[in-house]
Amino acid sequence: MTLGAGAIQLLMDLRRAGISDTRMLAAVERTPRDAFATDPEGAWKDAAVPLGPDGFLSRPHDLVTMIAALGLGDRQRVLQIPTGTGYEAALLAGFCRWVYTVEPDRARRRRADDRLRALGLGNVVSHTGDPLRGWPEQAPFDAILLTEGTAEVPAELLAQLRPGGVLVGPIGRDARFHPLLRAKRSETGVETEVIARTSAF
Repeated sequence: MTLGAGAIQLLMDLRRAGISDTRMLAAVERTPRDAFATDPEGAWKDAAVPLGPDGFLSRPHDLVTMIAALGLGDRQRVLQIPTGTGYEAALLAGFCRWVYTVEPDRARRRRADDRLRALGLGNVVSHTGDPLRGWPEQAPFDAILLTEGTAEVPAELLAQLRPGGVLVGPIGRDARFHPLLRAKRSETGVETEVIARTSAF
């Protein structure tokens, strides 16, 4: 695959920002971010990109930080919410066996499905519904990636994690700087830690 100037610049920006995990960089390299954006040139910036009716594209630095914190293996089942453009699910697809994703807007979900299908990603399954309710019928999940800010860890999502599973997302009450929080479910409760902070959500 021949990379365009925008993709090369994004990879350089991520390395300069401290992203050294070769698996994460390879995922960014192989996933055409411009296929999920209305402005192909703007898609390659290390920033959250607003997309009107399709929501937004998450900032690549934040997204790969969160995916790395999930600690995924290739046999695992992951819930990603909300679907949005499908870009987040596309990145995850290379790290696990199945990605389950939930989107409240039916038309947006169809557009995301079309993009994922065009990339030949057959291990992503989508559903129309309330993202913060998760997908109980497909639980338990090994990991959950939440890509929209919320004030607290949703208890309904934690209940859909298997013991030892983790949830990562921008969670906190500070509207200016969202902590990227990692919550791990155990047999006795939930352990949380802040892995980074961001103003992008």
